[in-house]
Amino acid sequence: MATQQQKFIPLIIILGLPLVLMGLSYGLIYLYKHQSLNIPELVGTQTVGQLVTPPIKVEKLNLVSADDQPFSNRDKTAPWTLLVLPTSPDNVIQSRQMHIALGKHMPKLNRVYATEHALTSHALEQFKNDHPKLRFASGLQADPLFNTNDYLLIDPRGWVMMTYAKGTDEKAMMDDLKHLFKYAQ
Repeated sequence: MATQQQKFIPLIIILGLPLVLMGLSYGLIYLYKHQSLNIPELVGTQTVGQLVTPPIKVEKLNLVSADDQPFSNRDKTAPWTLLVLPTSPDNVIQSRQMHIALGKHMPKLNRVYATEHALTSHALEQFKNDHPKLRFASGLQADPLFNTNDYLLIDPRGWVMMTYAKGTDEKAMMDDLKHLFKYAQ
C-alpha cells in the first residue's frame, strides 16, 4: 500500500505545483490592485532620481529659449532633455562630463541650462564657446523644485518626470539615465 502512495507523489507534485503558483500569482495581483502590496517599494529600486508626482508639463515652467520663443524640448535629434539648474557653478561642467560619458546613449539626451534671467550676449557667447551642444532657457521662477535640485529630466512627450537632488552622485545618475534609455522607447 505504501508503494502505491509513493507512485502518486510525483503526480501530485506535477499537478499541484502549477496550481499553487497560479494561486500565488492571483493573490499578488489581487493585493496589488487593492493597493495592499507595493512590490517596487518592497523590492526597492536603484534609481537615485526622484519621480515627480504628478509629472509637470514643460510648458508650466514658463521657460523661454535663447531666441525668445517659448521653451520646448521637442528636438528630433535627442528626445530626452536634462534641464541643468543654476544651483551650483559646477552643474554645467558636470552635466557635460556625464553627457560625454553616456557613450552610445549620448545622442538621446539634450542638455539645457536654465536660468532665472536671460544671459547677456557676452555670457551666452562664452557659454556657446565652452559648451557648443548646450542649449539655453530663462525664466525660472522661485519654486522648491528649482531650489532643492540640480537637474530635471524631461521625457520625449514634454513632461518633467524626474528630479536629481543637489549633490547626487554623477555615476549613479548616469546609471539611471542609461537604464532609462535602454528600456524607454
